[in-house]
Amino acid sequence: MKNKKTISIILVVVLLIIVIRVITSGGTISSKLTEKDVELVQEKVSSLLTVPQDEKPIVAIVDNPEQLKKEQPFYANVEAGDILVIYASTRQAILYRQSNHKIINSGVLQIIPPTLNKAEVKTEVSTTTSTTTKATSTKN
Repeated sequence: MKNKKTISIILVVVLLIIVIRVITSGGTISSKLTEKDVELVQEKVSSLLTVPQDEKPIVAIVDNPEQLKKEQPFYANVEAGDILVIYASTRQAILYRQSNHKIINSGVLQIIPPTLNKAEVKTEVSTTTSTTTKATSTKN
């Protein structure tokens, strides 16, 4: 039981590290949203998709969609101004377009814990179009 809790905590920390890395990577995504903006986004997204109601999501605005498209197929249809919403507890990643009130893409982040020889984070996003996108980032 204690081991499961420890693994869950490690997974949430790794997920947050990934999100922070994405938010700070070359200005592709920024987190320039107020608390009220985050609540409004959460309300709009929850009207389109079932999301945790008892959790405050990590929310960021896409600034440089071309860079994101190069980095991950998950962002294939992203546009500047789209909003990335991540729920850490369910590892749910959502791309929301506020201009037309649509979910552009949605998936579940699966994180493989680091190995003993190298820290490897493998992220798999299953999209709503029933295709699977895999991205692997290895850091030594």
